[in-house]
Amino acid sequence: MQQTGFPAIHEHMSEHLRVLGELDRLSKKLAHGSTVMAKSYIIVYMPEWFNLHAATMDSALAAHIKTQEKSIA
Repeated sequence: MQQTGFPAIHEHMSEHLRVLGELDRLSKKLAHGSTVMAKSYIIVYMPEWFNLHAATMDSALAAHIKTQEKSIA
């Protein structure tokens, strides 16, 4: 993202950091025996988040990279 000057780099990276933070909090809850929320997050939320993220942010990144490759070639 940095190498190609992706305009939405901060938003994209922030979204990854947000999800990683949520996973860290869930990991701590799991360590204390709380499994219900973690299971729900992994089974329900993560697939939904991943599909939306891939369809929006990752596809925008891919399109940006393709335009950069064409301008270099």
